[in-house]
Amino acid sequence: MTARAQGLDIPTFCGALLLSFAFGSIHAFGVLLQPLQFSLQSDRASVSLVYSVAIVSLTMGVYASDYLGSRISKRMLTLASGLAGCCGLLLAAYGPGLPSCLLGYGVVFGFCNGLAYSITLEQAAACAPAQSGLTVGLATAAYGTGAATYSYVLGPMATQQGSASALVLLAAHILAACLVAGCLFHPARDGLALGSEVDASVSNSEKTTARLWLIYFFGACGGLMAIAHGPSIASQAAASMQSTSWASTLMALGSIGGSVLGGSWMARIGARKALMMPICLLLFALVGLILSPRLDVVLGLLLLCGIAYGALIAAVPVIVRNLHGDAAFKAVFGRVFSAWGMAGLLAPAVAGSMYDATGNYTSALGSAIALTGLACALTLVKPGVRWH
Repeated sequence: MTARAQGLDIPTFCGALLLSFAFGSIHAFGVLLQPLQFSLQSDRASVSLVYSVAIVSLTMGVYASDYLGSRISKRMLTLASGLAGCCGLLLAAYGPGLPSCLLGYGVVFGFCNGLAYSITLEQAAACAPAQSGLTVGLATAAYGTGAATYSYVLGPMATQQGSASALVLLAAHILAACLVAGCLFHPARDGLALGSEVDASVSNSEKTTARLWLIYFFGACGGLMAIAHGPSIASQAAASMQSTSWASTLMALGSIGGSVLGGSWMARIGARKALMMPICLLLFALVGLILSPRLDVVLGLLLLCGIAYGALIAAVPVIVRNLHGDAAFKAVFGRVFSAWGMAGLLAPAVAGSMYDATGNYTSALGSAIALTGLACALTLVKPGVRWH
C-alpha cells in the first residue's frame, strides 16, 4: 500500500517541511545583529528594531493569508512569497542605510514569512488529515530547526564576509525553497475541500477562541521571557561564554522536540490536556530557575522551557483547525496568532527592562511565572462551553 493510500501525501508534506525550514531563518537574526550594526553604522537599538518590525509583519502576514489564499492558488502564493521575500532580502543587503533594511528585512521578508508559515501549517495538516497533529508538529519543528541551522550558517559568513553576503545567500535559499515547495504542493489541496471534521473535544465558539487567544498570549509571554534571556540567565549561574552557548543550543533543541510532542499530544489527549501539559511544564521550569543557583540545573530547566514553548506553539494551530475545521482555519488562526506576535514584542523587552532596573532576573522570572500561571488558570477554569 502506498503512502498516499495510507493518507499521507508525501510531496505536499516534503514541500511543507522545506518551506518551514527555509523561512525559519528569520529567527536567526541575532547572528546578523552585530554585522548589520557595523555595515549600517548604526546603534544596536536601531538595528534591533529591524527584528521587531519583522515580528509585527510576520503576524500581519499570517493574518492576511486567509484573504490572499482565497484569491490565489497555494502554488502561486508560495512562489510570490519566495520572490517577494528574495527581493526584500536583497534590498536589505544592498539598499542605502537602515531604512532599506527595515523595509526589506523587517516589512517585506517578515510579511512573506507570515504567509509562508500559514501555508506551511495548512499544507502540513492537509497532507494527512488523520495525522494532522503529528504532521503540523513536525512542520513546526522544521521551522525551529531552520532557525538553529541558519544561525550556524549565516553567523560565521556575516562575520567574515559581511552582512550583505549572508543576506544574499539567504535570499537565494528562500527563492529556491519556494520554487521547489510550490512544485511539490498538490493542486487539489487549493480548494480546502478536505472534509476534516471538527474535533468532538472542542466547541466551535468565539468564546472558546477568545480563551485560546489569552492562553496563547500568557503562555507565550512566560516562555519567551525565559527563552529570550536564557543565555544571560545561564551566565549568571556561571559567568562563561560556554554556558551561554549551551543554553542557546539546549533551548533550540528543546523547542524542536517540543514541537513534535505538542502535535502528538493534541492527537492523543485532546485540546485541554495538550495545552495544560506544556503550560504546567513551563511553570515548573520557571519556578526552578528562580530557586536553583546551580548551572547544570539551570541548563536543564532552560531545556524544559524550550520543550514547553515548542509544544505550546505546535498544539495551538492543531486546536484551531479542530475547533473550526479546514475552511475557517486561516481566518481564525490569523486572529489567534496575533497573541504570539504581541507576546513576541512585549515579553523580551519587558524582561530586559526589569533586568536593567534590578540587575538580576528575579523580577522578570517572577513576572513570567505570574503570566504562565494565568494561562494555567484559564485552561483549568471550566469554560462556558464544552471544549474537552
